[in-house]
Amino acid sequence: MAKFMFFIDDFSYIAAGSELNLEHKGYNLYRDDVKVASLGANELSTVDIPATEAAYRYRLTAVYNRGESRPTNVAEVDFS
Repeated sequence: MAKFMFFIDDFSYIAAGSELNLEHKGYNLYRDDVKVASLGANELSTVDIPATEAAYRYRLTAVYNRGESRPTNVAEVDFS
C-alpha cells in the first residue's frame, strides 16, 4: 500500500496582517476535498495512506482562531 508524507514546507502561505488579531492554531490537510488530517501549529508533517492506489489531489489550509484560510494550490500525487 502506498503512502505519502507531507511536510508543511511543501506548501506556503502569506499571513494576514496583525490587525485581524489572528492566532495560528494549525493546519488541515484535504485529499480530493475531504479532510484527512488536522495538525497542530507545531506539527510539521503528517502521513497519508489512501486505501486505493490512484491519483489524488491534496490541499492544505491554515487554521486560525477566527476560521480557516483558503486552500493552497493543488498538489497532485499519483499512487498508481
